[in-house]
Amino acid sequence: GGTAARVRLFLPGPALDALALLVAFPELAAVAEEENLPGLLPDGPLADLARALIREPVALEEALARIAAVAEEPTLRRIREVAGAGRPPQEHVERELRKNAVKASIEAVRAEYDRLLAAVAQKGTPVPEDLATAVQIAKRRRADLDRRLRSLERPG
Repeated sequence: GGTAARVRLFLPGPALDALALLVAFPELAAVAEEENLPGLLPDGPLADLARALIREPVALEEALARIAAVAEEPTLRRIREVAGAGRPPQEHVERELRKNAVKASIEAVRAEYDRLLAAVAQKGTPVPEDLATAVQIAKRRRADLDRRLRSLERPG
């Protein structure tokens, strides 16, 4: 990729925080896989790293060294922060990782929905059926994710 991909890599976001939690708590590998963490990160070295950490969990320092090798400074800083001082207590980490994954999914669906609406506006009426269907699917997926996030944010 060009510069755009590089810039996108260090946008802090929920997917990055989820990766940081996986780095801090290697035992969350199965949870990260279930939530499709690699698919939520921009294509490239961070997504590849997430896949590698899920396959073969490593100690914190080793994971940070691998991130330092591929990531921009702000990305590394954010990961160190979340994996270090900012880490949640052990009993909340799984829920936090899931919450971040769901938030990242919501961001992705929102972007997809905006893209679809722009396409609809461009086509005018009548809206092609495949496009109308895609809009409905994105809408439903967004509602499902919002519901899931609410249930994860409930205390208890």
